[in-house]
Amino acid sequence: MIAAFSVPAVSKYLTGWNLRTSRNTVISELKLLRQKAITRGQSLRVWFSPASNLYWFQDPKTLTWTRTGCPTG
Repeated sequence: MIAAFSVPAVSKYLTGWNLRTSRNTVISELKLLRQKAITRGQSLRVWFSPASNLYWFQDPKTLTWTRTGCPTG
């Protein structure tokens, strides 16, 4: 009986935890990208695709895009 009540709470906690983890990962990578842009004196680009939970960084020298994804759980 106790397990029936705790399952929704655990599920809600894990959903919130995954959201925070994804947010922190994206913020950290964007901060690093910003620092690199300032150090190199370059404009760097990021493209987000919310539908697929992916985002890309563009290499300013080769103009190629590197795909990165948010953590899933």
